[in-house]
Amino acid sequence: MIRSVAERQKIFQQKAQKIKNKNLWEKRGCQVVISARNASDWLPIVLNSIENAMKNLDWVMHFADDESDDDTYKIVNFFSQYSSAKEFNLFKFKKAQTVAGAKNRIIEKTLGYKEDYPAVFLADADDFFTQERALALPEIARELNEGFLVGSWYHCKNGEKNLRKATDSIKTGKYGPWTTLMHADIIPDDGQLFYEGMDAHEDMFLWDEFKSSGIKTVPVDSVIACYYNVRNGTVSRPWDVDRQKKELTKYKNLKEELLV
Repeated sequence: MIRSVAERQKIFQQKAQKIKNKNLWEKRGCQVVISARNASDWLPIVLNSIENAMKNLDWVMHFADDESDDDTYKIVNFFSQYSSAKEFNLFKFKKAQTVAGAKNRIIEKTLGYKEDYPAVFLADADDFFTQERALALPEIARELNEGFLVGSWYHCKNGEKNLRKATDSIKTGKYGPWTTLMHADIIPDDGQLFYEGMDAHEDMFLWDEFKSSGIKTVPVDSVIACYYNVRNGTVSRPWDVDRQKKELTKYKNLKEELLV
């Protein structure tokens, strides 16, 4: 069932109150979460970056294959045998109707681990995961006792990379889950972190939901959390210009439903 925007806002308001006066980071365990479809080209590099970043930490991995028809599952299964993760959970699902739906069903798996592994890193299968993200963001989160942090990141396209500072990204709302650290208590109890009633821009809408619900977003400009690879022809960057406009209009309409 897809909850209404108003219902989701109420849930996030409750989450904001829950984390407000809580010692959030008594436990130091981390979870890495990825949902992917036909990602075999980038996966070896990305999985190696995650392993290098996380190898000295207490962590678990949750990976969802969204009915790929390439070697995605095979590659991840191979890496799982050599991972330093305490648990490496690999799932193969039928293709989800939306990207948000694909993400949510693997995010739900984090809830069973959140008591000992409260730090949640949402990752993409084609973006480089840095050691700074794994090590520095949790330490800063503990120092500040904050539940949602955003690091800086590099925008990589056509062989060029440009720095996007966390502060600037938060102002525009143009950043992805791949540069964040989230406390598991923020995730709704049914795992529906992202709104499933839209085909794209579900991450930008989530940041709007956080802001309207009182969940604080903390920028950490000093930490480079991700190298984001820009690719056209994806759900968030379709080739069809009319489709781009339609999806952006839907996002803006949904944003207007939020009560500030």
